Amino acid sequence: MEAKMIGEIKERMSQKSSADLISIWRANDRMEWADDAFTAIKEILIERGEPLPDQVTYDQAKAKEQQVVRQMDGWEKLNKNPLNWKGRIGKLDWLLAGLLPLLATIPLMSPDNLDRIAEHIHPILIILIIGAIWYVVVASSIKRAHDCKRSGYYWLWLLVPVGQIIAILHFLFERGKWQENQEQ
Repeated sequence: MEAKMIGEIKERMSQKSSADLISIWRANDRMEWADDAFTAIKEILIERGEPLPDQVTYDQAKAKEQQVVRQMDGWEKLNKNPLNWKGRIGKLDWLLAGLLPLLATIPLMSPDNLDRIAEHIHPILIILIIGAIWYVVVASSIKRAHDCKRSGYYWLWLLVPVGQIIAILHFLFERGKWQENQEQ
């Protein structure tokens, strides 16, 4: 059974270039690839006459940490409690939960649009809808600031015209830091 499985994996892996296979072999990411995949890669590289390069040492503790991060990554964290102000979210999550709703409310807040909308919807309901959207934007921006190792108050830059651009660029392009949040 195992030989059959390795044969199937080998058939799929043989479609990859030698450079791709060497890259996978070197990285030795056992969370991403099964042991059978490495057996197949080794056989393919030997058949192609490629020398087997050294592999990165496989660290089980690091692999376990990566698995936990992958399981808790993204929308799973956000969906647990999108209204919570504490915690962290990544770039894509902030883009979907923070920036896009923020951009969606901008046209709604122009005086002409508010007048047209107010003809069909009660003004208090409009205020509640915009307030709910902004609450999610602020909560997700605080989480993103925590992920970037910044104070939760950093979201206030979104209220300053030039600061908006700087804060948005930071939230979109700054890498998250793997350090404890400084909750206050």
